[in-house]
Amino acid sequence: MQTENKDFNARNLAETIGVSMGRLTQLFRHQTIHRTPDAYIDNLRVLAALRLLREKPNYTIAVVAEEAGFTNVRTLQRRIQEAIGMSPVEYRLMLTRDL
Repeated sequence: MQTENKDFNARNLAETIGVSMGRLTQLFRHQTIHRTPDAYIDNLRVLAALRLLREKPNYTIAVVAEEAGFTNVRTLQRRIQEAIGMSPVEYRLMLTRDL
């Protein structure tokens, strides 16, 4: 997935689909999901990280952060905490407790 590249951002998305940044922002905010393009890309990275935490229990948190496209572990931890109310480690522990 392109969003797993930590250098991928809204500007890259605009270039890929051939629109200006202003138009891309307008499309996202008014006609689709009411978010900025960067917030959408960040959300895709969080979802990728949660999937990796579930499906790759042998991956370290650092590897998950890198594979999901986060620039560092701290950003991954903060974003997951904001999204689901627990840390990546707590999320993994919850998954293993439910087995």
